[in-house]
Amino acid sequence: MTGYQWLIVVLCVILNFNDGIDVLIVSYSSTDIIREWDLTKAEMGYVFSAGLLGMMVGALAIAPFGDTWGRKKIFVLSLILITSGMLFVSICSSYKQLILLRFITGS
Repeated sequence: MTGYQWLIVVLCVILNFNDGIDVLIVSYSSTDIIREWDLTKAEMGYVFSAGLLGMMVGALAIAPFGDTWGRKKIFVLSLILITSGMLFVSICSSYKQLILLRFITGS
């Protein structure tokens, strides 16, 4: 493999790690989120579910376009969705926004 190919593999590993960390961080910080936003455990369950639902929708609705639009374009689109979702979660101000942004981050 060339150096460029190794770079791509390393970037993919880092991005995959980032996606896994996103799910893990929400789980780890759930008690603080519940306390800060005064949520019930059931409401926090919807926060978890929104991220997983976004992953399912992304896999079933967005990923198939990789064959027609090109994998690189879909990869960049997914990266934009994940990154923007993660950034905007940090400044969201309502429970509904949190659910929506978790969904977007998952997709």
